[in-house]
Amino acid sequence: MPTDNSDPVDNYKKIRNELKLYSASLTRKPELIVLNKADLDPDAIYISDIKKRLKGKKVVTVSAVSGKGLDELKEKLWEMVEKKKNRSS
Repeated sequence: MPTDNSDPVDNYKKIRNELKLYSASLTRKPELIVLNKADLDPDAIYISDIKKRLKGKKVVTVSAVSGKGLDELKEKLWEMVEKKKNRSS
C-alpha cells in the first residue's frame, strides 16, 4: 500500500535496525506498531498479510480518516502507560 511500493515489514525491520545502531536500549523499550490507512484495504487482505509477517508483535490497525481503530489505539497506549507507571512505583 505505500505509495513508494516499499514493503512495510521491510521498512519496520530497517527502522528497528537503525534504532539498534543508535542505541541498543531503544530496542528494549515497549513498542506498538500502528498500521494506518485501513480504509484503503476494505477486505483487510493486505493488512492481514502484514500482521502475519509481524507475528508476535503488538499491532493496531487504524484509519485516521474514518476514525476506525482509534479507540483501540488509545486503549493500547493507555495500557502501556499504566504498565510503565506500575513498574516504576
